[in-house]
Amino acid sequence: MDKHPSDHRVTRRLELLAEKLVTPATKGLLSISPVEIVAAGLAIALLVWLNDIASKDSIPLLVPPLAASIAFVFLQRGMTMARSWNVIAGQFLGALGGLIAGTLFPHHLPLAAGLAMCLGLIFQRIAHAYHPPGLPTGLIVAIEPAAHSFHFLLMPVLAGAAIVVVIGWAVHLVEITVLHRLERALGQPLTLDDQD
Repeated sequence: MDKHPSDHRVTRRLELLAEKLVTPATKGLLSISPVEIVAAGLAIALLVWLNDIASKDSIPLLVPPLAASIAFVFLQRGMTMARSWNVIAGQFLGALGGLIAGTLFPHHLPLAAGLAMCLGLIFQRIAHAYHPPGLPTGLIVAIEPAAHSFHFLLMPVLAGAAIVVVIGWAVHLVEITVLHRLERALGQPLTLDDQD
């Protein structure tokens, strides 16, 4: 039994929707979907808002390192460094190294910066939580006197890393849900993987 021509048009529209909204556009080694692009923008907006709450001078100190975490979570989600544990613990442990270094050498920036980097790497290595964007977070904490408190490690560092991870999970769940529904509607499998 053949389908009615209007059924083919609906099926084709659903296929195009899946391609445009969920399936990543491939350029070189990186791929990102429009859903991920919007989520990355939302994540940055939330992080700037969180930073404004936590920082007295409203300088977006942690936005650059957390933006790098967002890039790992959305662009390189299969990498070990993009795992939830690595993002959250890596950011926190890098900042902890910076707090210790900044407390020990508050008037010697080169020593504080060097020690922050060393401690961040050691802590991440011990915890199996290597996440490169956590190291500049430690440098910021070490050289910025306003960040020399354990409270700063909780908010915005830990809270910011958690926001990045939660938004990453939410985007992945949306993509999987949309794909699953489209697969059922179309009667054929779709994938988020690149098809070259």
